[in-house]
Amino acid sequence: MRFRLPVLLTLLAVLPVLAGCNVVAVGHQDPAAKAEAIAAFRAGQAQFDCGQGLTCAVRWSAAKSAANRLLLGERWDDVADVVLGAGYEQDLTWFYLGVAAEGLGQTGAARIYYDNAIRRSLYGAGYSCVSAGMLTCDGVRLPQDAQQLMAGLDKRGRGQPSRNAAAAYNPAARLGTGSGEGARAYVQRLAQMRAEDEMRRAIADGGPRQTAQASTAGGCPVNFRC
Repeated sequence: MRFRLPVLLTLLAVLPVLAGCNVVAVGHQDPAAKAEAIAAFRAGQAQFDCGQGLTCAVRWSAAKSAANRLLLGERWDDVADVVLGAGYEQDLTWFYLGVAAEGLGQTGAARIYYDNAIRRSLYGAGYSCVSAGMLTCDGVRLPQDAQQLMAGLDKRGRGQPSRNAAAAYNPAARLGTGSGEGARAYVQRLAQMRAEDEMRRAIADGGPRQTAQASTAGGCPVNFRC
């Protein structure tokens, strides 16, 4: 019994931690696969390798909180890694890639992803986060937000927006090098909207409440959902 007591005490110490935070790895776990996915993303050639099935939706559900957190933190490559690692094709996932690409200054790629987000949103049939039952779409308004950011790219005079799917895109001829100011401004506005929404819910609940950003930013690794 003396030999088992330390093990028991260790388990008792660890169990509350495990119960308090369900840590799930998201994104590409293979460094080579991650590098390949990010290179394709930056070149405007990102593809979702899972699709639309239930398994894909579950993978995206597990990854979504990490994607939100990384987007608010302007961790653009990490956003792409988490989104593409889930592989779920939807207007919201294409939109996240668009914001991330614009944030990096890859305006040609951003146009492709915004365009795909708009098309999926208008097409619906499971490709729209609203039609899939996600009523708020994380505070993103689709297709309106994608259309607004696309128009912002056009106003900055970085060439004509592409109307082709990513598979037909020629990144060598069309990639831009914008500053990403539109993406940063949008993310800041989105963060403010979420903070205000959290404040309203806290007031309705009758007490103070941690925001989702504050509760996860310090205690959850970059490529994990807690």
